[in-house]
Amino acid sequence: MNRRGLLVMRFSGVTVRTERLSHGANCCPQNCLSLNPKGIPQQSPGLLRSDRSYPGYRTMQTHQPQRGCATPLGLNSFGRRTQGSSCLVTLGFVSQPRWGSCLGVGNIRIRSFLCLVSLLFILAVSSTISLRADVSATRVEDSAIENFFLLTANILSGATPENEQAFAELQKRGVKTIISVDGAKPDAESARKFGIRYVHLPIGYDGISTNRELELIKAVQSLPKPIFVHCHHGKHRGPTAAAILCMGAENWKSTEALQWMKQAGTATNYSGLYRTVELFRVPGATALRTVTSDFPEHAKVSTMVEAMVSMDERFEHLKAVKKAGYKKSESHPDVDPAHEALLLHELFKELLRAPDAEQHTAGFLQELKVGEQTSGAFYTLMKGETFHGADADAAFDKMTQNCASCHRKFRN
Repeated sequence: MNRRGLLVMRFSGVTVRTERLSHGANCCPQNCLSLNPKGIPQQSPGLLRSDRSYPGYRTMQTHQPQRGCATPLGLNSFGRRTQGSSCLVTLGFVSQPRWGSCLGVGNIRIRSFLCLVSLLFILAVSSTISLRADVSATRVEDSAIENFFLLTANILSGATPENEQAFAELQKRGVKTIISVDGAKPDAESARKFGIRYVHLPIGYDGISTNRELELIKAVQSLPKPIFVHCHHGKHRGPTAAAILCMGAENWKSTEALQWMKQAGTATNYSGLYRTVELFRVPGATALRTVTSDFPEHAKVSTMVEAMVSMDERFEHLKAVKKAGYKKSESHPDVDPAHEALLLHELFKELLRAPDAEQHTAGFLQELKVGEQTSGAFYTLMKGETFHGADADAAFDKMTQNCASCHRKFRN
């Protein structure tokens, strides 16, 4: 093409555009070609007006060159520039281009080519989506941290780091923040030695409250990353919180988050934890503005009195379950017997791990240990597919006797 001529083809928005090519002085405007409304070239006698247009494109005109016509050019069947028997004068597309005719040529090979490209694009997107559904965290073997997993580049999960070796491992992996969802007091002092900040946002086994969800999302958005989140053993509450973080900051879907919880070993009988993930929706900016970013190293956990109130509530539910033959009662149809027994058992375990547990007498702690044992035995019966009512009655009576003994000695 000579210096005065220019051809520009762009596929952005499926738009092709050309500017006028130069012609020799003796170029003859004969045997002109144009596009009909269907985008098919047709021969027309004489020179067609260059401003004539149809919906979606303007007229394409070509001339048979005479001797002296400068660098005759044309378009081949794939829309590429070729040197040929005709020279392109003007071609321009306006709004609403159409597939097939949008290249100015109604050739079936171009349409087939575009269909093939579209099909390959759809297959590529479908493949990406299917791969996205196969989220799989990486377990860290031979670690100083129990149940240690790498979920993403920014989110890690596991059990409580219990020694300097564990904190050193987190530091080596670049962890900047630790979020504890356990009830026990975090070892913030040890974390600081390794340049790691501790944040304490405890949750229960019955699920995560809406306000705590907001705090977790605010934390993952505002705190330095990578973030390591943990509970006590790194199997139930910690993985649930990690799932919420990944849904809020890593674009995980609920199906991916539930898959991760099962991989971490989160027991399915913790229905409240699974329900939290199933119902979670990423909060908007307005809701997050109501949450402070001043997160505590040690949160105020439930007092002993509050824990006892929660235990009494569980016992009342289980009394109704017993009256109904250890099935769902009419008074509390939403209460699952096995799940309620599990929550009671976890309350005893949490009280024994509470930061102020050592402040109580040895006799009181012994009563709590007996309560943990008897509630655990009752839960084992409740989660079984079959059991004898007499065995369940005996286990329930032992729990009741333990609570009565504790109340007589230490209620005040």
